[in-house]
Amino acid sequence: MEIMQKEALDTKFTEEIPLKILAHNNFVGRLIGKEGRNLKKIEQDTGTKITISPLQDLTLYNPERTITIKGSIEACSSAEQERRGQPESETVHLFIPALAVGAIIGKQGQHIKQLSHFAGASIKIAPAEGMDAKQRMVIIVGPPEAQFKAQCRIFGKLKEENFFGPKEEGGKTVNELQNLTCAEVVVPRDQTPDENDQVIVKISGHFFACQLAQRKIQEILAQ
Repeated sequence: MEIMQKEALDTKFTEEIPLKILAHNNFVGRLIGKEGRNLKKIEQDTGTKITISPLQDLTLYNPERTITIKGSIEACSSAEQERRGQPESETVHLFIPALAVGAIIGKQGQHIKQLSHFAGASIKIAPAEGMDAKQRMVIIVGPPEAQFKAQCRIFGKLKEENFFGPKEEGGKTVNELQNLTCAEVVVPRDQTPDENDQVIVKISGHFFACQLAQRKIQEILAQ
């Protein structure tokens, strides 16, 4: 955008141009906001027109949607900066087989360090709850994009090492998520909310189903 702005100033180009941005479908809901408020605010603040490609264009191998911003080069640049904003950090707990911890950490901790650097997230493995613990908790802290990268790599490593996929811990009860996401979503009925009025939501399924379930839970909590 900086190059385009400089070129526009040098050539005195004033016509509207379309700026197209690819974004994973998991993050589009946050951009749109409740009842489209976030999107409308960006349009009003920057004087641009923003459209998003339909869900029908998504495929298993192409989970991205096209965000088209129309306006002057300066307006498009402002809209892009507002779109990026300052992403909120999230904390996700992944439960992996205890036997898989060595594969995730790697020799002298090299694999988990590389994974953390690649994803741009803090990744730590909590101590075992007992000598016979069959699962270990991986704590991932970072914005949605970093969460996506980190969890994708962890799922991939578990699959590579022939381990069963991880389960996740979330916030409040979410209804009908299984039909929406094709993931198995379980909220144990006998659990008592903690001091923060939170309960554990267990999600299992393939990577994209788990990601979609997480985003839907975040949207429900945001409401």
